[in-house]
Amino acid sequence: MTYFICQFDYLNVGNGLKKPNISSICRIMCTVDLDSCPVTFEANKLSSLFDCDIGDVCDIELGFGKGELSDIIHSCVEDMKMGDERRYTVTITKDLDDIKLGTEFQFDIKLLSFSHVNHLYCLSPESKLNNAIKFKTLGNKLFASNKLFSASVCYSHAIQFLVSINSSENCKISKNNEFKAAFVSCKLNLSACQLKRKLYSETIQNCSDVLLLDSSSCKALYRRGCAYLALNDYEKLEHDILHGLQLQPGNTSLQRLNINYHQKKKKVDAQLSKRLKSMFM
Repeated sequence: MTYFICQFDYLNVGNGLKKPNISSICRIMCTVDLDSCPVTFEANKLSSLFDCDIGDVCDIELGFGKGELSDIIHSCVEDMKMGDERRYTVTITKDLDDIKLGTEFQFDIKLLSFSHVNHLYCLSPESKLNNAIKFKTLGNKLFASNKLFSASVCYSHAIQFLVSINSSENCKISKNNEFKAAFVSCKLNLSACQLKRKLYSETIQNCSDVLLLDSSSCKALYRRGCAYLALNDYEKLEHDILHGLQLQPGNTSLQRLNINYHQKKKKVDAQLSKRLKSMFM
């Protein structure tokens, strides 16, 4: 999930050879240039936004940040070596939860030390699944706090771990119920974030991914249907509503979606009829 452009200059080049990986415990020192920041970057909120102690030495678990901008810090640290000190200039390229598209800011960061953790692709399927569940749990907490973008980042990380499991010839998600359930759950949770953020194309794609593995998922049919309704794609919407209600006739969410669809269609048809009538008057 790319949502920022990042450039850096070296302040000091370290003498290490290795870089940290996701789950590494990294000791860092981060300072933010407040003069380069917009008004939304209030000094007392910086630590919350970055999920680290700005101006002090602190430890972070790489990848598992809860702040709206913590994933930026973690992405930068993941590319650093021991002792590296860099000045980063960042431009946000999408609307986040509170931070908006076009926001620019600058910060300095030094990597003091980190614990060695195997790279994602060197982990066992079980370790990958555990990391995915850890990201999903963090995403659920953020979603409950209405931090939809930050939750989306966590679900995307979880999916990355699960997809890496699927790349193993002997461990396909579709053939393992535990991995399949985790993948479907993360995709559905991600689609819920995207639907609330009005990212309809992304919602449709993630729900479609779920339905390829589980064609009876009424949550996927409902959320994809909501996206189709927003995009006025009535033919595909009708298909999802019909399929869903065949699976679960008493599903109140699908019933409500069906009502909303017919109300919207009736209004659109009335407007079209009025315009056509005016053409022949």
